[in-house]
Amino acid sequence: MKIQNNPQIIQAMRTYQNNKTKPAEKNGNVSSVKDKIELSEKAIDFQTALKAYQQLPEIREERVQEVKEKMARGEGATPEEVVDKMLADLNLRSRL
Repeated sequence: MKIQNNPQIIQAMRTYQNNKTKPAEKNGNVSSVKDKIELSEKAIDFQTALKAYQQLPEIREERVQEVKEKMARGEGATPEEVVDKMLADLNLRSRL
């Protein structure tokens, strides 16, 4: 279908061109309102806890040293017990 000399298309284009909207003019009475966010006390507490958590070291060196000393003295869990505990923990997490 050719649209070049179709009278309906020409009429539609003229109508479209005649009805173009003009951009709004600025009025001197325009006031700008800034967005405002209010956080609940619970959200603020959560942010504080999250920041504290993020500052914790990934590995607690003092705990690692304590376990190493216990192992050197022959105290604490055997490697097999540690593996069993880890596997049990993973099994519980997969069920959640």
